[in-house]
Amino acid sequence: MAAQSIPDLSGKVAIVTGASKGIGRAVAERLAQAGARVVVNYASDVAEAEAVVAAIEGAGGVAVAVRGDVASAADVDALYDAAARWGAPDILVVNAGIGSVASLVDGTEAQYQRMFDVNTRGTMLLLRGAASHLANNGRVVTVSSATVAFPQAMTAIYAGSKAAVEAMSLVAAEELGPRGITVNIVQPGVTDTPLVAALPHRDELVRIVAANSPFKRIGTPGEVASVITFLISDEASWVTGQTICVNGGAKL
Repeated sequence: MAAQSIPDLSGKVAIVTGASKGIGRAVAERLAQAGARVVVNYASDVAEAEAVVAAIEGAGGVAVAVRGDVASAADVDALYDAAARWGAPDILVVNAGIGSVASLVDGTEAQYQRMFDVNTRGTMLLLRGAASHLANNGRVVTVSSATVAFPQAMTAIYAGSKAAVEAMSLVAAEELGPRGITVNIVQPGVTDTPLVAALPHRDELVRIVAANSPFKRIGTPGEVASVITFLISDEASWVTGQTICVNGGAKL
């Protein structure tokens, strides 16, 4: 495999939500490797978050772990305050999210409320914070889901929350564009993350998705992080308001 190109993000300040594991961790480590100072947001697992910071610092990078529920306005403000110790943030990756399998018939109001609180309200609060705090010519990437592009049974609440994320992101691209800030959306397909590992019938899901991909496998967090890193780089300065599906060609 060819060596991956790493952009120069020296002097940049990044906030990555949901960065203690999975795609968020891969993004945080990739940005730190590129020279950015990274706020590693996590919701509850302090040990995992500290492990990410230790890995970044062990490789010569700079990071700090900040606990916070992205559905809380006060916690989101605290993320921006944490970044401010290094200066105005240049990069925001809205990755924190939760999901569960539920049909329209059996899905509960509690499931709906929590998924929309974290996935949708959290995105709104973070984008609102970006409008106030992000440096000019900054970069925003929101993480959605391929279930928006390829609807599947049992995902209505989750896909609905992510569809709202995409709509808000596209509006943010218009509103923040005059300041040179790009806003783009990444739709990961089924990826080898703790969230997927916890799903019921995980092995059957992986088998079906892998069979549907030309590559006959599911994706890795690092492969999604590579696309996000490109969208953050100078090479993507003319890319905004776009949705990129990172799913290995699987149409589900």
